[in-house]
Amino acid sequence: MEDVARDAMATLPVSLYRFSTILGDSTSGVVTSFNAIHHALRLFYQGLAPMVPGDLATRVDLVPVDFAARALHHLMTRRFEPSRTYHLCAGAARSCTLDELLSDTIEVFERLRPAWRKRRIERPAVVDAETYALFTRSVEESGNVVLQRATQAVQAFAWQLAFPKTFDTRAADAALSGSGIVAPHVRSYYAKVVAFCVETNWGRTASDGAAA
Repeated sequence: MEDVARDAMATLPVSLYRFSTILGDSTSGVVTSFNAIHHALRLFYQGLAPMVPGDLATRVDLVPVDFAARALHHLMTRRFEPSRTYHLCAGAARSCTLDELLSDTIEVFERLRPAWRKRRIERPAVVDAETYALFTRSVEESGNVVLQRATQAVQAFAWQLAFPKTFDTRAADAALSGSGIVAPHVRSYYAKVVAFCVETNWGRTASDGAAA
């Protein structure tokens, strides 16, 4: 799809805006659209996530939906430049490690649900890509429908962890300079999003109708 857009740059005023994984609102923690990372959190909460690919030092790039919306609107309506590519991401300075992400997740689960702590659910093992591939293959062959669905639900996010990357946000940061629009550090709002997921049972009991 991006190749098609780039080909069109020769004759059309086209720019590209790349987002990393969008998490939730940075102020309230509200999630209005649940994606693979939210499904991964739910499986971890349920004890159905025995392992994840990657390395404890792997950088995990997430952005809140309010930043994503404001940044995209500003760049398109006030700073549009054709043939540009922007990474609307946390970048190296504002992302966190997989180790920090797992620790923060457990902290929220235990704080909000003491019963979860008593279940003594193990922290997911962090394994290399080859080991995780063997795990997913064994799940597919096991005939266990619950595990199969669980593994399939998190594939998109899981494989992102297996192939670590750092997004260069310098062009986007420069274009947003002076607007007051800055991607917050992941750990400044991540716990709020996890708390929203837990307290609303992943949107099922949200009273404001915002989540579905």
